Amino acid sequence: MKVLIHAPSACALDRALRNLVNLKAARPDAIAELVINGEAVKHAHQIGCELPELRVCLNSLTTQGLSALGSWQIVEASVAHLAERQLAGWSYIRA
Repeated sequence: MKVLIHAPSACALDRALRNLVNLKAARPDAIAELVINGEAVKHAHQIGCELPELRVCLNSLTTQGLSALGSWQIVEASVAHLAERQLAGWSYIRA
């Protein structure tokens, strides 16, 4: 199972983090990515969110004048990353 969890806002990021925990508990073998953009990037920066599943939109970082935290994996554009993953058969969930 391959799952994309998309969080574009601070509240959505909080939900997405819970979704990720619940997914891993129910399906430990699942492959997941938490893709964030918009307000969620600032919120992740503020709370120091660093997870191996996290994918951060470069456009959102640039627009908000933020720099990536140490372990963040950057995607050029979240919209393109989400579309490419869905074309590859990943399931999409918006938090």
